Amino acid sequence: MRIGIDAHYVGVREGGNERHFENILRCLGRVAGADDEYFAFSYRGAARGRVPNGAITHLPFRQRSVVWQRAVELPRYCRQLGLDVLHVPFNFLPAFSCRKIVTIHDLSFLHVPDAHAPLERLRLILLTRLAARWADRVLTVSNVVKRDIAERYKVDAARITVTPNAVDREVFRPLSADVARAAVRALGVEAPFLLFVGALQPHKNLSLLIEAYARAWPGGSPPCLGRALGPGVRPTLPAGARAGPRCSHPSRG
Repeated sequence: MRIGIDAHYVGVREGGNERHFENILRCLGRVAGADDEYFAFSYRGAARGRVPNGAITHLPFRQRSVVWQRAVELPRYCRQLGLDVLHVPFNFLPAFSCRKIVTIHDLSFLHVPDAHAPLERLRLILLTRLAARWADRVLTVSNVVKRDIAERYKVDAARITVTPNAVDREVFRPLSADVARAAVRALGVEAPFLLFVGALQPHKNLSLLIEAYARAWPGGSPPCLGRALGPGVRPTLPAGARAGPRCSHPSRG
């Protein structure tokens, strides 16, 4: 089988989609079957430097524009390579006859519209509906989003597969107790803490995470909840809980 993967900005920028597809490429390169061929497409072939695996053939997009990549360059590659399957990480599917897989991480543009610029939201509304309906298989990260896609876009739930996001073990891995304590001391963290790794955006729902943290804290007095965490993210404590002392550093806790 000849399998294409749209890794358009892998190696160009560091975001959720890029990390997701970089690890897909890395894992597929390890388990590639003798009868399968993998082709990765990225802007100027930048993914080659992040995933230098001989089991994957890297081919460049010439233009940075995602519209041009998926409207012109991807269909051209699909035709030239005779691809059987193409996996696209977002909601803009190229018009070509091979079977297509699309990953839709969430529908936050519908649930948290203010987190998106008007034109971007309009693009997401239009293209996500088309991608969900045209793809041969839709991948998403949770059963909640699966139900959302099926109900909103009238997609047969049997065509939607839940593939939960996993931990990148080359970045996040267990440390010995001594190493962990030394790292925490070096950061100046004195109280027990909760670490969130991600962008401070409204649709990340950090307020709910903070409330859960407060509820789980013995005695209802967790530390580091008496401050804002970023634009649009403020702790809302549950009834009976008290905000603990402020952290000494705005990026910790």
